[in-house]
Formats: sequence, C-alpha cells, structure tokens
Amino acid sequence: MSSEFALKLEQVSKSYPCYTTRRELFRHLLFPFRFRNRLFPALQPLSLEIAHGERVGIMGVNGSGKSTLLELIAGTVSPSGGTIHASGRIAPLLELGSWINASDTGRENIYTAGYLRGFDRRRIEEQLPGIIDFAEIGEFIDQPVSTYSTGMVMRLAFASCIYLEAEILLLDEIFAVGDARFAQKCISFLRDRVREKTVLLASHDVNVITMLCTRAILLDHGRLVADGSPRMVTERYLELCYGEKQPLNISEAKAPSMVEDFRPGGEIHILPFPSDAGRRFGAGGAELTAVEFTTATGAALSAVRGGEAVRLRIEARALRELEQPAAGFVVRTPDGQYLFGDTAPAGGIERLSAGARFETEFCFVLPRLSNGVYSIGAAISTGALESHHIQVWNHDALTFQVNSGYPLQGALLGLPMKSITCREIK
Repeated sequence: MSSEFALKLEQVSKSYPCYTTRRELFRHLLFPFRFRNRLFPALQPLSLEIAHGERVGIMGVNGSGKSTLLELIAGTVSPSGGTIHASGRIAPLLELGSWINASDTGRENIYTAGYLRGFDRRRIEEQLPGIIDFAEIGEFIDQPVSTYSTGMVMRLAFASCIYLEAEILLLDEIFAVGDARFAQKCISFLRDRVREKTVLLASHDVNVITMLCTRAILLDHGRLVADGSPRMVTERYLELCYGEKQPLNISEAKAPSMVEDFRPGGEIHILPFPSDAGRRFGAGGAELTAVEFTTATGAALSAVRGGEAVRLRIEARALRELEQPAAGFVVRTPDGQYLFGDTAPAGGIERLSAGARFETEFCFVLPRLSNGVYSIGAAISTGALESHHIQVWNHDALTFQVNSGYPLQGALLGLPMKSITCREIK
C-alpha cells in the first residue's frame, strides 16, 4: 500500500446470515455449504482512502453500519468481501473495557492492555504514571476491578487505550465514559494530543464531529452516502435523521433591559436572506419567506454589533393547514459547531390555515464572537417539542461576517462587559 495512506479500504463489505427458525440455524451449523440463508448486508461494498494525520468522523443513524466499519478495520470482525490495508499500529476503543479482567487489579489490567498492543514491560511502565493520573482511580489502582464503579472501569479502559501510543485510533461513542466532567477531559485530551495521529471517530454528536474532525463520512443502511467536510456531512446527517420520520426534500414589544458592552463593537455585516431559500429539507408544509435582523420598529438591518441587543425575525407561510406551528433558529460557527439557538414554544398559534403567514421575533444579546463567517439555520416545525415534525429547515438562512478583533483568547464567544477595571492593591 502507498505510504501516503494510513488506511485503504477496497470494496469492503460485511453480511450476516439471518435465521427465522431454530431449525434453519441448526441446518446451517450442520451443513454450512449445502443450504443458503438470507443475508443481512450490515455494510455494503465500500472503498475509502484515509491519509496519515486525517481525523475522520463517521456519522449515521442507529443501524447504519458505523460500528461494523470500525470492527472490520480493527480486525475483530472479518469482512465478507474486499480488502483492508493499514499502515501503522491500530488502537481500537470500541467495546470499551471488554478486555478488562474483573479479578485483576487496575494496574494489572493496564499491563494487559499494553501486552495486547505488543508493548514490552519497559514501554508500559513509562506510560503507567500518566495512565493512572488520567484515569483518576487513585488508591484503588491496586484493588481488584470488581470493586470499581462502572465509571471507574470506563475511565481505566479509556486511559489505558489512549495513552498506549498507536498511529491509528478507532473511537466508537467513547464520550459516554464517566461523568460529564471526565467526558470534557477526554475531548480536551484528544483535541490537544491527536494532531499527528490518524483518527476514526463514530459519533452522533454534531459538535464533537465538527470540533475534532477534519473530514467526515455518512453511512445509511450500510452505504456510503456522503464524504466531505464535517459541516456538510453533519447537515446531511440532520436531514437523514428527520428523513426517516417524514418525506425528505433537499432542495414590537419593548425590548428587555440588557447590558451593553462599554467597548464600541465593530459592525457585523449580514448577507440577505437568499431568494431561492437556500439548501433546505423538511416535510414541505411551510416555506420561509424572510429571516432578518431588525430594528425596534421592524426595519431590516444590513449590519449589527456584537455585545448589544438584537432582534431576529423569522417569517413563514403555511403551504397546508398546520397544527401548532413554531419557529426556531440556531447559530453555527465557521466550522459548523452549534453555538446557540432557541425555539418558540408550541401553542402560540393553535392552527394555521393554508396560505396564512406568521412571524416570530427573538430578542436577545448577540455575544462577542471570534472572527469568521457565521450562519443562522432557521426552521418551522409543528406539534409539541418532544414530538415535533420539521416542515422546513434552511441550513443557511442568514450568514454574517465577524471581523471585530476582540481578544477572546480561543473562546467561541464572549459576554458583553459593563466595565473592566485593573488597579494595583496597596
């Protein structure tokens, strides 16, 4: 295999036999080459090339083949067809903790993890202090794992796998380890320490994919349906999630008292709502007719300032009778992460007849933002929030350019400051 690729898959597929009765199962076990059984294609023929240092997110609804793909690359499952070439040591974090022996101590299990990867004792001992510290096991490291809580076992498994270095990391929904604080610690570790590694990360979390990955792929019923930037693939994933439930079509009140930043903000220039409605999906029961920032009197604005109160107006028209229509929006960073958003409570309008129009206005403080091009996705849904149906979702209803130069020091957003003082204490 060419050394420029860390992984190369050529028409790789995996199918599992399906049995409707026990008789069929026993018949297949006794005469495997005599009787043919119905096959379930968990992964249809797939070709993929992943370069060294790429961080690839794998997305798809449940049952799409994400875990099967990672198991094939890890070698824990044999492909039904095709070939897989790997250039480098692979560290799979799939069935996290499946190799742990409950009767051994935490320390002994760390050695087991190292031996399974082909490391000698000296190499494992070099990494041992870092693993113990990261896992936060403390004095329990020399106690049998059977005495650990589930969170402790998961932390030990994650730390053992991530610290014992490998060129290729396979991660399958690994951020459900321990508590929320430890999950954030894992994300921070991966963001800082895997820059030079090849990573395949399967996750449903849009923000995790856009934050950690340089590329993403989307699987649907075992087929590769999208391969590109994390932002583009996460948009397709969102469409796919709702597309399984419904038809998929890609295609002045007084403002509340708010703190204004004492620093004069630079203007944020807004591109107008696209006349062709932009890239969208949904059941088709409504259409967006306007998405805009406005003044208190309702006049459209072509520029706003960060750190000050703004009004976002969403106008739509019903294409058929709608029950409990509601509007919502989400602001996305230049790389596609969901920054903030909100949805109007359902029930403000009980029923809307076909052809009728309605509007929703959100009044909020626009935070200080890092430089870049941001987008606002807008949507119209029907029904209660927990069981709503998307009628139309426009991924890029508005875009705006931020070039403020505020010193956010790597933060995604800043808060408006009433004042900032610095003085010597005597």
